[in-house]
Amino acid sequence: MKRHDIDVVSLVSGLLFAGLGVVFALHALGSFGLDVRVVPAVVLIVLGLAGISAALASSSRTVEPEPAGSDSDVALPDR
Repeated sequence: MKRHDIDVVSLVSGLLFAGLGVVFALHALGSFGLDVRVVPAVVLIVLGLAGISAALASSSRTVEPEPAGSDSDVALPDR
């Protein structure tokens, strides 16, 4: 199976969604008080930070040039 790069924004969004589910469940059980007005601000801040970190990570990657001797894309004539 071919490995792929981690999608930071999707990972953070999923963790944030799961965390908010746990927080709201604990609030419904009466474990602690929750100011619902703060939740949208926290969500937007976390997603913004994830987007910035993903943009910085993708801009810091460098593309490796192919070696000069590898002409694998060039078709050879039939003899």
